[in-house]
Amino acid sequence: MKPFGGLSAGLMLAGPVLAGLMLAGGAAQAASPDVAAMETNLYGAVSGAYGGYAAGSFGRGGVSGAYPGLVLGGGVLWPAAGHDDYGAVSYQFGAGELGVAGGGTDKASFNRVEARLGMGLELASGGEIIPYLAFGYQCWNQAVPGGGGAVYQTALLGGGGKLDLPLGRGVTASVGVEVLALAGGASRLRGAGGAGGSEAQGVTPQERVELGLDAPVAGPVHMLAGAYLDHFTYLGGSYEPFAATTEGGVDFGLAYSFY
Repeated sequence: MKPFGGLSAGLMLAGPVLAGLMLAGGAAQAASPDVAAMETNLYGAVSGAYGGYAAGSFGRGGVSGAYPGLVLGGGVLWPAAGHDDYGAVSYQFGAGELGVAGGGTDKASFNRVEARLGMGLELASGGEIIPYLAFGYQCWNQAVPGGGGAVYQTALLGGGGKLDLPLGRGVTASVGVEVLALAGGASRLRGAGGAGGSEAQGVTPQERVELGLDAPVAGPVHMLAGAYLDHFTYLGGSYEPFAATTEGGVDFGLAYSFY
């Protein structure tokens, strides 16, 4: 599989495009209280996910299954001159025993860290559009019984945007889309008899869609729920086939709002 040819050019244009959107919102006011309360917080949640990969041209089977995890993070949406400054960071972890096509198991673990920086532009309805730039890191550790498996790790770089909509009574819904580049990544194969080789993974895209819901419970304590769908591909190489990976999950937790 070839790298996504237009991705580098798209990322080079992301900064100017987002900057234009931000300047276009120069007349925007501060966020509505419900939106600000949802975005200015610290939170923790338990999660459940289902995912796996379909191996590529080397004819190997896929790996799939469900696994629990957790999500931790926080953010801020702060009024500025004609817009809102936005920043957020999140950590996502999941681990479980996945099934391997044809028999066997994969005791996999997943780690993902992402930081976002952007600006909020208020809508007349009280909603908020938030374009942002994003960067981070993710690691997928495959552990096959007997000492086999592989470790995939890569940096994340790109951008996205989200729309926050107050629904009334303090409840706020959000929807977000982002496209990131898996850049500077590498895979390392572990054989049953010891460490294997490693090779670079090139640059490929990751697409992610997120849905969220936030509701006040008592004072600054809020209840949150979310869902996401992720898709990305590791290119593979001479000893490890490319892996077209799809993952979906939900999370439920509590947040402490500082707004």
